[in-house]
Amino acid sequence: MVWTLILLAFFPAAVQAAEDFGWVTATQQDARVVDRATGDLVPTKEGDTVLFMDTHQTGPGSKLRLLLEDESVLTLGERSQFQVTESLYDPKTQVRRLTGQLTAGVARALVGPYFSTAGSRFEVQTPTASVFAEQGGAYFIVWLAECDGAPATGILSLEGRVTARRPGAAEGVTLAELFYTRIGPTCPPALPLPVSEDMMSKMTEATSLIDPIRIAAMDIDEQIDPREDRPRSEIRLTPQIVQTPNLSSLTRVRVHVIFP
Repeated sequence: MVWTLILLAFFPAAVQAAEDFGWVTATQQDARVVDRATGDLVPTKEGDTVLFMDTHQTGPGSKLRLLLEDESVLTLGERSQFQVTESLYDPKTQVRRLTGQLTAGVARALVGPYFSTAGSRFEVQTPTASVFAEQGGAYFIVWLAECDGAPATGILSLEGRVTARRPGAAEGVTLAELFYTRIGPTCPPALPLPVSEDMMSKMTEATSLIDPIRIAAMDIDEQIDPREDRPRSEIRLTPQIVQTPNLSSLTRVRVHVIFP
């Protein structure tokens, strides 16, 4: 099998086009990326290009959303750090493999459709766990947590099936939709449990971008929808329009149009 591997450090000229790895699609407050030339943290904003092996960081109250070239969507909550460390693609078999490192905070990942080929894998690694989805169709949240006073990793499956295991372990646990578990040195992979309404609300809020000033200026109710990261076309109306509206008054609506 012949793989195409992005190796920027050794062949910078030959893979210059491959450096463009995605885009920043939304930020909240002060999100930053490590400057490769100086090693300094510099601000990043909506529309900026994401390069392979960029390290993105968020601070208190800061969040960031990335759209990768394979149409996967990654959202970082506050006080988080993430870097894509591996990207493999076999043009003959259409198999893709992507590995990212979450070393702080929390991330929500929507796996892109190009990972639907058998043998493909989208993986997020933390210091205490490896979390991956195979053959696409997965939507999950990973966060650094504690278990029995020791560092651990929390995993919540929002859609599809996700596998989690300790680094280097041959076996782990598979999470069905709306189940969660924790993994750590003192916390072996346990039988996944159904997610509670409180946990679902907490984790989706932790990975949802909201501008408090903009929301305060709008005289409408807004619901946080964890599926709003989906890279597909859809229209949402808030509030709902009834079938027989009162034409003597105006109904204020907000239309979301999300394109791939």
